[in-house]
Amino acid sequence: MNNELIDKLKSGNDLTFVAETIVTLFKDGNTESFDSVFGIVEEQLIFGSDQVREGMISFLENLKNFSAWQDLDCAVFEPWLGAESHVVWRWLEKRWQGKSLEAATRKPQRREDTKL
Repeated sequence: MNNELIDKLKSGNDLTFVAETIVTLFKDGNTESFDSVFGIVEEQLIFGSDQVREGMISFLENLKNFSAWQDLDCAVFEPWLGAESHVVWRWLEKRWQGKSLEAATRKPQRREDTKL
């Protein structure tokens, strides 16, 4: 699973799946891959193109959303955040400050959810 998550993060493919999987792994107590996963996020935020950075921001936002939907305090992921990831994490909190949980945690659309 670790290699699959890292491959998806590096390619920017299905970041929603990665966020959902990270929440599930945490709830199952399976966090050994988190250093690698969050290390990639940090690296991509620092060195990635604008498009890659936007993808990582979306990943972190989805991680917060999936945590909320699973009644999990998203702060549990903070020990794995690097310096840049932490800045984005706080920016997302400020961005949604004062909004209802429903408004702040809109469910992301998956490509397969939009197919007829």
